Amino acid sequence: MVNLPPPAPACPDPAPPAPPGGETPSLLVQRNHARPITQALLSGNGRFMVTVGFDSTVRVWDTTTGLLVRRILLESLVNKIAISDAGNTLVYYAADATAGGGVIAIIDLATGAPPKAISQYGELAALPDGNTVAVGLTNLALYDAKTGAKTRELNIGLKPNHIVLSMAVDAAGRRIALGAAGEIIVVDVPAWKIASRFPLPASAGPIDYAIGLSFAGDRLISRSTTGIVHILNLPGGSPATRLPGTFSTHASAGSRLFTVDSATGNPAQWDVASGTRAPFAFADPRQVHKIGISSDASTVALVTADPRHGNFIVLQDLATTAHIRSFEGPPTEITALAVRPDGKQLTTGSVVNTLVRWNIESGDLEQTMPYNDPARVESISYDEDGAQVAWTANSYYVRVRNTTRGRIVRQWKPHGDQMVVFAQFLPQTSDLITVAVDGSVARWDLGGLVPPPPAKHPIRYDEVARPSGKPVGSFQRPARRAAVSPQGDLLAFDDVSGSLGVLDIASGAVRWTATAQTVSPYNDRWIAFSPDGSRLLLSAIDLLPNAQNRPTLTPTLRIYNARTGALLSTERPHTAGPMAGRGGSILLGGVRPVLLDASTFAVRTPVAVIDRMVSAAAAHPTRDLFFLGGDGGSTTLVAAGSGKASAIMVATASGDYMTSTPDGAFASSLDGARSIAWSFASPTEGFAFEQFSAQFNRPDLVRKRLAGEETPPLPPVLRPPRLEVAAPSLTSIAADRIALKATVSSTQRVDRVRVFVNGRPAVDKPVCAASASLSLDDVPLQAGRNRVAVVAYDAAGFASNPQKLDIVSTAPRARRPELWVISMGVSRYPRLEPEHQLEYADDDARSIAQTFAGQVGEGKPFAKLLPITLFDSEVTVDSVKEAVRILEKMSPDDLAVVFMAGHGVRRRDGKMVFLTSGADLTPEGVERHGVGWDVIQGHLGQAKGRVMVLLDACHSGHVSTDIIAPNEALAASLAAAR
Repeated sequence: MVNLPPPAPACPDPAPPAPPGGETPSLLVQRNHARPITQALLSGNGRFMVTVGFDSTVRVWDTTTGLLVRRILLESLVNKIAISDAGNTLVYYAADATAGGGVIAIIDLATGAPPKAISQYGELAALPDGNTVAVGLTNLALYDAKTGAKTRELNIGLKPNHIVLSMAVDAAGRRIALGAAGEIIVVDVPAWKIASRFPLPASAGPIDYAIGLSFAGDRLISRSTTGIVHILNLPGGSPATRLPGTFSTHASAGSRLFTVDSATGNPAQWDVASGTRAPFAFADPRQVHKIGISSDASTVALVTADPRHGNFIVLQDLATTAHIRSFEGPPTEITALAVRPDGKQLTTGSVVNTLVRWNIESGDLEQTMPYNDPARVESISYDEDGAQVAWTANSYYVRVRNTTRGRIVRQWKPHGDQMVVFAQFLPQTSDLITVAVDGSVARWDLGGLVPPPPAKHPIRYDEVARPSGKPVGSFQRPARRAAVSPQGDLLAFDDVSGSLGVLDIASGAVRWTATAQTVSPYNDRWIAFSPDGSRLLLSAIDLLPNAQNRPTLTPTLRIYNARTGALLSTERPHTAGPMAGRGGSILLGGVRPVLLDASTFAVRTPVAVIDRMVSAAAAHPTRDLFFLGGDGGSTTLVAAGSGKASAIMVATASGDYMTSTPDGAFASSLDGARSIAWSFASPTEGFAFEQFSAQFNRPDLVRKRLAGEETPPLPPVLRPPRLEVAAPSLTSIAADRIALKATVSSTQRVDRVRVFVNGRPAVDKPVCAASASLSLDDVPLQAGRNRVAVVAYDAAGFASNPQKLDIVSTAPRARRPELWVISMGVSRYPRLEPEHQLEYADDDARSIAQTFAGQVGEGKPFAKLLPITLFDSEVTVDSVKEAVRILEKMSPDDLAVVFMAGHGVRRRDGKMVFLTSGADLTPEGVERHGVGWDVIQGHLGQAKGRVMVLLDACHSGHVSTDIIAPNEALAASLAAAR
């Protein structure tokens, strides 16, 4: 919210058109791994981070932008991975690494060329320049990274039946260390011979192996199978320094060595020269289980995980110990979903018992409903009127929410102390069928008026409005899954021992059972009825002979006669997963989802989704449409006839959302556009959706696509400008100016390059060319710390990713910037009902004021603090206006932080207002005691310095969003008033 300097002269119109056949980007949901991370590596300068997880995905992250820029989906686990120091070559080893059968794949991150395959397997590494890949098994071989061809091979003289167990390359690419049973071998790469060979230090144990190796300057770090870490001097490996303790992992570069304690999960830093502990601060209380370091020793990555919050990656700057960036990964896998009978609402359930309610007509997220019991949602179902949605989540309880406000209206234990594995309303009724783990079945009447929610939000063990019910029957065996027939007369079950059966709901009698043993465990078996109810389908993994008559794990689909239990056929659809049927089509999920013909069960077409696998599926009640939930948390809408996706819906853990069409049209919350990015491959670089808003923020098109209407094609997504900045290799300068050099290019035309210093525009230079090298002289610096950001803009208005550098100017200045803090919070609203009161708004305002006060003083960024704090009754229309009006006195170098916490309301005219303490929810009360965002923005726009607005205009958990506007709508209104 600052005035830009006079703009540079405009480039002539029109801009040249983009050349045909440009690069097509990939759509990537910005998610962390759905399963624990097994490896984390950094490129040489820390720009790229590569992670591998138990979800069988390889993910490449750009640490400068925080974006996921490449995701490789596999079916098997990734055993080994490496990235070159140059960040241009990625290599990994997995059973299905390449389509052609090669177990090692080489990925060119610089050009986006197709992967190269190596048929050999073993330990691997990428040499620093990325041109060569090393693979070690019984010998050491080098491969050309561009072609995949073997260029050299060296006999390393291993004993019979011994293999290479670990490998490391030094920062210069001149030495390769190999760990084998009881020994370490160091190879001189230029001479292509063994430079030294020595036994593992005796203290590691007589049968110990070096399973982890890394270089640290002229020393080699070894970690054994028992967790013992030694610092070895080269060339001969002695003397060896043993670190005290045992360690689960380690990483080293330069003079730095990091370890993770096997027992506590605590990370530690060691001085390589002395073998003693060095200071290292890591505030996260969770255990670290993986660690990585860039070869220039500038950046360290620490990976933590827990079942509730998922994976969490922290990047730290080793020179300053500053936090660089975090990559959060809360579990988001969708495990169940259901569509309301009128087809206007969708509810999804996750692996941590969070329900998300979507408006299918607009693509808007209506409500996120977490529950304080992080269990896997097993089933979700709407009643016939769509007024109630029931769910069960691996517990003793069934819970029911109303579908208007998401409040819990019923909660009870239908089977006593037996876990509930299934709950579904019978078609066109309000009768709920429940199944317990012991195989008992009950029927519950949820008809009539929906009960009002209790005055106090129920805790997990409360019983609320228990309905009347009766037992139906029993499977007479432990049940794990169940399914209701389309006619509502049959209930199929799958038990934990591999038996399948059908129960008659009217009589409670078991019609038939059949032995249906498969290789896959019970939690990886899925059952469903065919759309006409005549067939019962079992999707699982079997051990069957392949074309060479070798037993192979094979996805199968068994088709049974639903009335008699006769096995009619066994199909091999190449995937196993949840199923949904509609008309003449069946959607089969899993890692290779497909559309099947409902009469022949033949595969019609594969179905493309953006997650690794389809983990839940449901059919639209009135349209030929499927909803597919993914293990990464996305929901894809797929046409039942063609198998083509029409829309993708993504919700974040913080309540933001985005709904997008495959060609890029989207509707989102204010921050939701950050949850998806376009990734370009040549070279690898990602761009958040938010900057494409001018062309692609099209809620109108999203609404039409969701309604099944055809829409005109959108223009292709063009790559924003590329920008490289050559900056002085310094962190401090005695001058108050700095000169930079930049290289820019674009598929159309680069119009200008701008330089920002501490967020304030400083330089605006025209380019008006498709590519150019230019000097950015005379960039002004403020006294003290400076964050300099350079951005290029093309003719279409798209921006490059900013190139940033931090510089401290020690030049004397007459004045240091001042910090203005306006912090206001309203928790108590005397004229509102108790349920509309807030708990922490005033406390948050106090915390914000205290936190920013710590940035003022000697040696701090700001010379003086000018605070204004307003709490509860102090927050009035006049006091708010006066507080923001004071900012007109700011100087250009000053920074103002404005924090507002309380209720926000949407008026009848659609305008947003912030409610002060005297407000009620009548139109008159809102008008008299509300401050419009246009008024606030008008005063902020008069400030000469930089203004940062922190908005927490939240609503309490049970307040209707028809009255209280969600935070993102308020923020959008404020931003739109600029």
